Amino acid sequence: MRTKGEQTTKAKEKASKPHYDTEELKQRALLEIKKHNLYFTDDVVAYLGISKQTYHNHGLDEVDAIKNALHENRVKEKLSLRKKFSQSESAPERIFLYKLLASQEEKEQLQTESNVKVTGLEELLKKLSNIEIE
Repeated sequence: MRTKGEQTTKAKEKASKPHYDTEELKQRALLEIKKHNLYFTDDVVAYLGISKQTYHNHGLDEVDAIKNALHENRVKEKLSLRKKFSQSESAPERIFLYKLLASQEEKEQLQTESNVKVTGLEELLKKLSNIEIE
């Protein structure tokens, strides 16, 4: 049996924990997602100032409106990046876009060509290392 002091301490601990209204958290989450263009659940948790456990305990990870808002932000950003890459003069960005858009067969072909180049270089280096210098 607990003493009166232990009961008081437990009651204070329980009272000191913040109580969150699930609907209010949901609305705040949607507002933060839109306001700060958030992409991930961890970002939402940080902006709400709650723990990940609280986020899950209130079922916010299952709210379709939140999941859809995050997904929409990610899709918009991907489209924006693809547009930027397609208009870029930078070779690495253009190559990245090509790899992103390539079919599986094209990706395999690119990988094979890269392996051949690396293998050929390795063989050349081995031959060069065996040459005796007088």
